[in-house]
Amino acid sequence: MVGREAVDGPGWPTGELRLGVERVGGRSALTAVYRSAPFHLGHPSRRGAGGDGVADVIVQQVGPGLFPGERLRTSLTVGPGAALTLRGQSATKVYPCPDPIGRPAEAVTVADVAAGGQLVLLPGEVIPYRDAAYCQATLVDVAPGARFAASEILTAGRAAMSEVDAYAVLDLRLRVGRGGRPVLVERTLLDPTTRPAVAPGRHGPWPCAGTLALVGFGAAGRRLGRSAAGDAVWWAGDGDDHVAVVRLLGETAQAVRAVIDRLLGEVLAGADSRRVEEAEGNLATRPWTLGG
Repeated sequence: MVGREAVDGPGWPTGELRLGVERVGGRSALTAVYRSAPFHLGHPSRRGAGGDGVADVIVQQVGPGLFPGERLRTSLTVGPGAALTLRGQSATKVYPCPDPIGRPAEAVTVADVAAGGQLVLLPGEVIPYRDAAYCQATLVDVAPGARFAASEILTAGRAAMSEVDAYAVLDLRLRVGRGGRPVLVERTLLDPTTRPAVAPGRHGPWPCAGTLALVGFGAAGRRLGRSAAGDAVWWAGDGDDHVAVVRLLGETAQAVRAVIDRLLGEVLAGADSRRVEEAEGNLATRPWTLGG
């Protein structure tokens, strides 16, 4: 449904956002911005010691949600040593689709992160309405020495409207590569009619599921562990110094988001500490190699 071959397909896109971030005067700054409806940008803030850290941008969508046939594209370029965090202001609401095979709502994000750069994507949770059909692809290329993190939260729908797993299909894809070589490829395909999400081995009774993907964070990403017995959100992480993935299940999107934010904060703090030590010559460094 959605892949790199669809990025420049007929009629693409109905809404577009393009951002470029560079290191300017010791700070991460937006140097290229283009948007069309429904995208709207908040004023970027800067986080980090001395205000020279990450360019933190909130993206709003001025419409009520995604409708059948909508095709949104986001293109991001992060320059050497620059850092961008892109946050969704609110949930992604996907409206009913009478023809899920022909005209689903689609969203593609394409990003390139240069050496020493960092990109963090934190979209709002996906809320699929009854008979909704949604296809999403996130396609990222990171250079050696760059870092990438992305979260995803899926809900079962509008429980208050008795719309639990009543959508038609959700097709979510993630591909991360280094120099064109894939290091993380995932696809989440949910079709509750043929494969109920409550079946064993899937989401079970949990109405919200989350994922946190980490690339290039070193040991900070590898040491995530898992939730403790009795925690409100069940989660576990696995990976190595190059790629790590955390899976989460919870009762609410807010609870899952809180755990993702905490884990990501710990990973970023640990990775930043290691970079400082490397810069001061306290740690030996070596180039990233696939599987090495």
